[in-house]
Amino acid sequence: MINITEFFWPKDYLLGVTKRIRYAKGGEKMYLLTGFLGLIAIIAPYIFGYSVDIAALWTSLIVGGVLIVASVFEGIAADRERWEYWVVGAAGVVAILAPFVLGFSSLSTALWTLVIIGIVTVLAAWTKLSPGRTQWR
Repeated sequence: MINITEFFWPKDYLLGVTKRIRYAKGGEKMYLLTGFLGLIAIIAPYIFGYSVDIAALWTSLIVGGVLIVASVFEGIAADRERWEYWVVGAAGVVAILAPFVLGFSSLSTALWTLVIIGIVTVLAAWTKLSPGRTQWR
């Protein structure tokens, strides 16, 4: 008798999907942290009231968008590549430096929001990229 599941999806494809699902369930959930930080970065200008400053607003939106996109790729990727963590680390560095470089460091809420998000993101990326780590996910 023909198995209807194997007719529509080859066995190799199903094995790959189940391995990815099993790996995602047992793996670390760093993508949830980076996605949450990205969401905070996007909504922070409206919650803390610094959406009137264009540089602070767009910095928060861009950093948050990059973090969310990177976290989505972290969550769905079945490989053990590290590029997502490099992108997250770079976004964290941008978040830390942007208030000083773009000149909105006088807005204390924007400054501290982005600096804290940046520090947490850099630390999260560093824990994944540290040289002593033998397994990247």
